[in-house]
Amino acid sequence: MKKNYKKRKKENFLFSIICATVGMNTGLDRLCKSLSSQIYKNFELIICDQNNHLLNKKIIDKYNNIKIKFIKSRKGLSIARNKGIDSSIGDYLIFLDDDIKLNKYYLFKINKILENKKHDIIAYKVVNNNKSLLKYPEVDCYLSTTYQIFNSISSVSFVINSKKKLYFNKNLGLGSKNIYQSGEETDFLLNAKRKFNYKIFFTTSIEINHKSKNISLLHTLKKSFLYGCGWGYVVKKNNLNYSFILSNFLKIFLNIIYHFLTLNFKKMLISILTLAGRLFSFAK
Repeated sequence: MKKNYKKRKKENFLFSIICATVGMNTGLDRLCKSLSSQIYKNFELIICDQNNHLLNKKIIDKYNNIKIKFIKSRKGLSIARNKGIDSSIGDYLIFLDDDIKLNKYYLFKINKILENKKHDIIAYKVVNNNKSLLKYPEVDCYLSTTYQIFNSISSVSFVINSKKKLYFNKNLGLGSKNIYQSGEETDFLLNAKRKFNYKIFFTTSIEINHKSKNISLLHTLKKSFLYGCGWGYVVKKNNLNYSFILSNFLKIFLNIIYHFLTLNFKKMLISILTLAGRLFSFAK
């Protein structure tokens, strides 16, 4: 007897790619060039421009093969991204910076994964100068622990279902008026997990390229302190358990000792400032 196999229906999900940008540089052109070469075309790019001028708006004319929405925003990464969320119409949201380069199969692979199973969130790898930005799983899996959410997902490395409205905390992220210049994506994902029971699927089949910027040691140290403050704010806000907090403080303390013993004083200072930022935010 011949079996009847039900064919899975192919779906073309609409992706809303939200890019918050500030300044006038070649980064936005780099991102748009990557998007214009995508073999999967069902997407919109929402540029959330935080500048006082309109110079970046010229990008719409240059890349007329892309559906681009150009909106103005006050400064602040989270504020700008929230405006992008309100303007989006996609089935899924993707948050990219203007210094990201994408493989031409990037969106095609995401859509292919979602055809097989409609994941709430997909996470993937970011490469910075041929080095992994974070510590990523070596196999496809679900990221379920707090440790994994903190250590395996960055601001530009996830796709999320838009069926339920979720916004970034405006107190967090670059450009915030507060000292908490990081942690916006971690807080965002912890909220998605807590409020909507969203599951995070990590895939090893996708990676994107992040172009690092050359910054001074002084700026690096300042950034380490402010990022540490953001980490502490997220931990306090989400009432994370003491074992998680203590293990992370112990890890960074051991890093300081290791860098001292190996005479890597630059990394030692970075670790010290990160630790100081975390302690400072806890004390506030």
